[in-house]
Amino acid sequence: MTTEVPAVPEACRAVLVTPSMIEGTRVPKAVPLSTRLQKRGITVENAESGLTHHSLLYNLSSSQQDKRQSQHNPPRTEAMMKTKILACALLVLTLTAGMAFADPPPQTVYNLSKETLEAIGSDPVVVEAVKAQNAKRMTMDDIHAMDEKWKKTQGIADYMLALMRSELGKHLLELQDSMNYCTNIFVMDNQGALVGMIEKLPNYWIGDRDLFKASFSQGAGAVFLGDVDYDDWILAYKCPVSVPVVDGEKAIGVITFIINIDEFEM
Repeated sequence: MTTEVPAVPEACRAVLVTPSMIEGTRVPKAVPLSTRLQKRGITVENAESGLTHHSLLYNLSSSQQDKRQSQHNPPRTEAMMKTKILACALLVLTLTAGMAFADPPPQTVYNLSKETLEAIGSDPVVVEAVKAQNAKRMTMDDIHAMDEKWKKTQGIADYMLALMRSELGKHLLELQDSMNYCTNIFVMDNQGALVGMIEKLPNYWIGDRDLFKASFSQGAGAVFLGDVDYDDWILAYKCPVSVPVVDGEKAIGVITFIINIDEFEM
């Protein structure tokens, strides 16, 4: 049965001892064993006693031992060991860089959502833009097709800029200017497709995310606060807050605010 050895990161392979490093020397059958060993500086005991090469006792000369040891176990200087330790430490940091350590939002963000952000869901500019988008009655096939196109597009295309430079996009920018703790604001229709934004998002369709589903709540509407996590791009802790866009008593879409916790609590 063959035992599979797990893959080892390149930076750490040098500290491992492989089976090939501790195997004995293989002697070809075409040359007598005693001759082969003597040519390599090996003192043979009882070589003529009829013993096979499996049971033959031999000793390596001190020079041969030193030579073989230096080949298989190169000197480990202090600098080399420090380099290996640093490489392994960097490897651990790389593997854990994408881990998210999320915490619930502080009470101050809950208060903000109820006292300030929820009312923006009834803002006339936001409501009218969402109603106009919903009136287009886009199919989910059309939305998914746009989402795929969106994700494959490098940079900011004209159809993305249209969501940023529209009346709604400009209005969102004005809202952000009055709330310096907001890093982004975006609006979605009743299917989770983007209607307006300040900065480009990774996706056009956000209907599968909790920040849409929990807030839209199939038309019932609810305030949603996501977990606080660290954003490597803005180098700060952030938290999404979604409130329903309402027309009368019914939710017709969702508006999401990305709150920079560090800026908000200063």
